[in-house]
Amino acid sequence: MNKGLGFFASNTPAAPDETPLVFNRKIEFVGAGSYTFTPAVTGPHRVIVVGAGGGGGGGVTGSAGKSAAGGGGGGAVAIGVYEMMRGASVNVTVGAGGAGGNGAANSDASPGAAGGTSSFGAVCSATGGGGGIRGGYSTGFPTSFAAGGDAIGGNVANMPGSAGGGPGGFSVYSGNYADGCGGGAAPIASPCITPSAGGQPSANYQSGSAYGGGSPNGAGAAITIASGTGLMSFGAGGLGTANTNAAGPAGGIGAGGGGATVTTSSPASNAGGAGGARGGGGGGATGNATGGAGGVGYVSVEWIE
Repeated sequence: MNKGLGFFASNTPAAPDETPLVFNRKIEFVGAGSYTFTPAVTGPHRVIVVGAGGGGGGGVTGSAGKSAAGGGGGGAVAIGVYEMMRGASVNVTVGAGGAGGNGAANSDASPGAAGGTSSFGAVCSATGGGGGIRGGYSTGFPTSFAAGGDAIGGNVANMPGSAGGGPGGFSVYSGNYADGCGGGAAPIASPCITPSAGGQPSANYQSGSAYGGGSPNGAGAAITIASGTGLMSFGAGGLGTANTNAAGPAGGIGAGGGGATVTTSSPASNAGGAGGARGGGGGGATGNATGGAGGVGYVSVEWIE
């Protein structure tokens, strides 16, 4: 028993052969910050906690060969059903999306910042995705990437976020530019389905490619839990356009932003795409531009009246 958090029974959800719970009231916490949730009734409450997305890495340009900026990782998700007591308040935290890294000319850029952790009291939490790897000046193809977040405490599911796209190969134009990589996605399609990671090149000197952001489970995929009621929908990852001077497109809700792209002639610096709200990682930039910001976290609570 943990009366300080408003829980009075085992934090174990109903057995599969019991009648499914049909929740008919819901509150959502969608802006980064701290809140308080005070139950209006005593009984089961379903909680979904999503960590924030990591920011994309800053791009780099100059006279030497470049490795592309990596995308930020997706936030994790914790889901649980808990018995709560009327009037017993719980602290709620919604993590802020990680800032995109700053671009640079003739030197290494800055990496993206990690996304913030979201939590529901001390019962369950989901960390944010890691920050995207910075664009590297005069470097070859690295193999590291931004990790997705981790979740703990959910008695229905604890799902890690997907990885952001790794740093890219050398540039697409005269050793001066490289396409950015896509951001990772939050795993909000199903506890049984792994979200796609951000796209990335696999070797040096791959040029003119578009690296898209990861997707939870395709455009408009809905999450279903316990009662079979669709709780929310999530979008597809942003997809860059190869051999085009363009900023990375933003990801849909929960999805990663696309990596910025450049042309093989007259290239320009372009920012990475923003990760979608509810945990999408930001896309990497190209040239002396900023990586895309990670998407903010999310917490929802449902109950029965």
